[in-house]
Amino acid sequence: MAIIETTGGADINDYSMSVARGWGVGPPKGQEGGGLLLLIAVKDRKWRIQVSRALEADLPNEATAEIGDRMRPHFSRGDYGAAVNECVEGVVRRLAARRGFDAEDVPGSKVGTIEINPRA
Repeated sequence: MAIIETTGGADINDYSMSVARGWGVGPPKGQEGGGLLLLIAVKDRKWRIQVSRALEADLPNEATAEIGDRMRPHFSRGDYGAAVNECVEGVVRRLAARRGFDAEDVPGSKVGTIEINPRA
């Protein structure tokens, strides 16, 4: 997860893709696994969930848009912690349904309250 002030005018998709590549989000080529990045640009009032190729079938754009729709009310209130929690829980629920595991068995899937003060 990355919370930034602004992308400085860059497209949120391009910016998040650069961050994901720079951080090495996802498995090395030829290895199993997957990864994702939630990027929030506070002043721009934009967000993006960047998904690695290994997760694209389970988390296509439509699924991440749905998760984003559930995050939106939290963003509107400035409650970034609740938005992040909603994202994590949405991703875990989606992967559990697609990959056949019980989301309740995932350590940390009930992350509790994350407090984030972007103005600090």
